Amino acid sequence: MTRVLADQCQTCLDQQRQSFVQNTLLLIDEWQTTSRTDPKAALAQLNQIQQKHRELFLAGQIDASTYIRLKELILLISIMLLTSKS
Repeated sequence: MTRVLADQCQTCLDQQRQSFVQNTLLLIDEWQTTSRTDPKAALAQLNQIQQKHRELFLAGQIDASTYIRLKELILLISIMLLTSKS
């Protein structure tokens, strides 16, 4: 009985992680489109994405290593956006 519950919980967590990854990829695709047409709006959108990931981390929905990788990605994208303006 306990094993079945543990398996169900693990399956649920795996589904949540998969959904998170898919949603993040969709956000990045949307961000790329915006960055080509309106860099300022793209930077604002990046800040919103960063805040959302922070909330997910604080709520325990993503682990520390995932959060750090996402922060690194956002930092790199921000730098790319800022340097492309020059």
